[in-house]
Amino acid sequence: MSYSKSCSCTKEHKHKNVEVVIRNANYSYFESPRGQRHPSNYSDVRCTICGKMWRTKGKWVDEAPDAKGRW
Repeated sequence: MSYSKSCSCTKEHKHKNVEVVIRNANYSYFESPRGQRHPSNYSDVRCTICGKMWRTKGKWVDEAPDAKGRW
């Protein structure tokens, strides 16, 4: 999965169209145990308009809804 900077959709709508795919964690193969959930300050988020994904540790993520179904 590739990540990029946040999309322009979120700036126009002030993060209202963003859902959290992975909250405060990652699944790193560089940490032990490999590939399992590890706590993190960052969350993976996705724009529901354009589908772009990125990681952030913004405080606004605490209020964003979790993603539903497949992403």
